[in-house]
Amino acid sequence: MITKVAILAGNMKEVAQWLADEGRAAGYEVELWPEDAGDTASVQALFCIAEQWEERAERLHILANAALSKGMPVIWAVEGMELPGAFRSFTDFSQLPDAAPLLEALLALPIPEEVEEEKPPKRLSIPSRLTDTLKEIKRVRTAVEPQDALPDVLEHVIAVGGPSGCGVSFIAWNLAAALDVVLMEGRTTGTLAKWLRVDEEGTREAFLNGELDTKLAVTAEAPLSKRELQLLAGVGQTVVVDAGEPGSDIWNRAKKRVLVVTPDPRYEGMVFEEGTIRVMNRYPEAFPVSAEHVFNVKVDLVVPDLGREAFLSLWSRVPWITRQPQEVMEQWRALAGTARKEETAWSSSW
Repeated sequence: MITKVAILAGNMKEVAQWLADEGRAAGYEVELWPEDAGDTASVQALFCIAEQWEERAERLHILANAALSKGMPVIWAVEGMELPGAFRSFTDFSQLPDAAPLLEALLALPIPEEVEEEKPPKRLSIPSRLTDTLKEIKRVRTAVEPQDALPDVLEHVIAVGGPSGCGVSFIAWNLAAALDVVLMEGRTTGTLAKWLRVDEEGTREAFLNGELDTKLAVTAEAPLSKRELQLLAGVGQTVVVDAGEPGSDIWNRAKKRVLVVTPDPRYEGMVFEEGTIRVMNRYPEAFPVSAEHVFNVKVDLVVPDLGREAFLSLWSRVPWITRQPQEVMEQWRALAGTARKEETAWSSSW
């Protein structure tokens, strides 16, 4: 049975047309919808594409949630806006090397099951005793499953987040290395897996299920689900999570939250959550404006603009922090130990 897909692409028409052509060549039936609306009853999957454009993104969000409520798979490629429950999600276009991952997501859509319509389904009467048994099974299962087992605070989790492009993944990787703890992917950009050359699928899921003893749980199919958060609550060791942009469940529930920003004027006057650990990344050497002046608030750690060193670290797969003097290593470790210590701030002039 052919999967019918609707693509809403707005001004990204060239990408949408390429996806439609390739999808049709692979046997899918693809419709290009010119506006942010359409009859979802006529298709079996939805593909939303948009650059950062708040008004359009909001309209797409409403349409996509309506599709999800019908059980329809939605591929969500909208810059800067999350869609919980999406079949595939791309919210940081800077992390996409090209459009190939978008096509891979399209070709991974599930094929709808054939529905036999020639004969009406025969209704079977269920003996009352069996009905009672089924109700009892459901009652016991509901009581056993940890529906309410997710705590408000995950005591052993350090979430690293920040605006797109500020180096969140790099800081998360190096912080996990400094602490010698597990590094976990909390979203689906694939950055950590590519940097660390991790090819195994589902390392995050396997780690949370106790099937894999690893420090690199960095491959995942989707953002952390409620079930995965429940499993994470039972993990007995410290975990650093690359949480992406703040606001996700893992960010809100983490015991410690590390916010990463750069000395970009667009972040001037940014409001910081109480208790958030503040990291200024890519701070230029001899920069005439202090990190504190940019935000008019104390910064806990200033990381210099590493330039060549950062790329050498990525290509060698050796965390930059592990090659630094012991005092720098200790400053990173202290950063995770407390959100406010005068000695944790350091400058690129070392």
